[in-house]
Amino acid sequence: MAIHTALKLYTSADAFTLEPLHSDPSVPSENLVIDRSSGHVRLNSPATKVSTQEDSMTIFGVMGFIRLLAGEYMIVITERSKIGSIGKKDIYRIKDYKVLPLARNNLVLNPAQIGEETSYLSLLHSHLQSAVFHFSYDYELTHSLQRQSDLKNNTQPIWERADERFFWNRRLQSKFIDHTTNNKDQDLRRFILPVINGFAEFKVTEINKKSFTFGLISRRSRHRAGTRYFSRGVDAKGSVSNFNETEQIVVADAGADGLASTVPGGQIILSHVQTRGSIPIYWTQINNIKYTPKLQIFENPETEASFRKHFEIQKQFYGPQLVINLINGKGYEGPMGTAFRKNIDALVDPEIKYLHFDFHHECSKMRWHRVALLLDHFNEDLLSQGYFKADISQDGAEKVFHKQSSVVRTNCMDCLDRTNVVQSVVARWVLNRQLREIGILGADEKFETFEHFESLFRNGRL
Repeated sequence: MAIHTALKLYTSADAFTLEPLHSDPSVPSENLVIDRSSGHVRLNSPATKVSTQEDSMTIFGVMGFIRLLAGEYMIVITERSKIGSIGKKDIYRIKDYKVLPLARNNLVLNPAQIGEETSYLSLLHSHLQSAVFHFSYDYELTHSLQRQSDLKNNTQPIWERADERFFWNRRLQSKFIDHTTNNKDQDLRRFILPVINGFAEFKVTEINKKSFTFGLISRRSRHRAGTRYFSRGVDAKGSVSNFNETEQIVVADAGADGLASTVPGGQIILSHVQTRGSIPIYWTQINNIKYTPKLQIFENPETEASFRKHFEIQKQFYGPQLVINLINGKGYEGPMGTAFRKNIDALVDPEIKYLHFDFHHECSKMRWHRVALLLDHFNEDLLSQGYFKADISQDGAEKVFHKQSSVVRTNCMDCLDRTNVVQSVVARWVLNRQLREIGILGADEKFETFEHFESLFRNGRL
């Protein structure tokens, strides 16, 4: 059951009323009423009569609710832009929103509280404006294509199947989720819209006159989220700062232009996932007036347990780990490398293979080609790792040919520049193999020789 794609929001002094806008007569009509005094929600409230004189607007989803000093606020999506599609399922970016107060001066705030409320609202607007949010009404954006395949027989609603790590507005949606969970006759699944924070882009392109869609989705974890320098390392649950899952996607029409496929008329889909995240020990960088913040590694008795928990979680999601650490081997970053290696060795886990690649030393004097040494080191592991590939017929039937069996986990100090370089090198290597397998590239060809696609791969633009 898909989520409502558009809603009419009616506003009165007493309530917000949501009515779906759709043209499909097979979809049952329903409305959702939010009482502005109590905050209570009710599906198909028999007492509700929407007046034509009430304020109204069209919205494209409810992001959720947040409680501040003056009461609850509802965050709604007022503008969206389609950024691409996989099959017949569209993916959107949030372009604009509104934050609507439920209470109307019901709570009296003193001058100090009014100032605090203004600051809180400013922070909320700043986050909503600066972050990049994406969603889909029927494509499960929190999951990679491989996880979606594994869940294809799961009949739970989209919000319940969602990967809670990347369900960015999971807490904001707790009002609708709790109401659904606690009331058997009040299923709000068509109103609960999971949103991811990160990046998503899809481009239609071609190589050798063979057309395909190239896509990239980067999902930011909601656990241990925070800004650079202020959020570092691991917590007791095994979550690390700056954790992202990046999925590279290829979609091609099956049987078109001589592409190899078992389902002509359908689609070939390929996917490969990499991860990045902060070094999973207890550490921080203390901001001061110096250019480089003070690095502090804590002798925390929980380090070993938290470190182990982090990698157990990663193995549950992705299988064996190919861990690449890119920090400097000496100087300021040196102690971090020593601590990381010490804890890896203490695990004695054959499913974790660790490589410390001193990026600045190995690639000094513009010797960027030396990053390829990483591919040489993990060549057999990457070949064994593989990637996800499936054919999808016109009626949605799926035939899976192979799956990704492990993952490359990369980090530098911030999981930014050095990590980006290495992830792009791994992505290139995998993408060339994928395009050769489905017949877009010849056996000895590389996409780097096709200038237009090389520009797209490097810059995200044709």
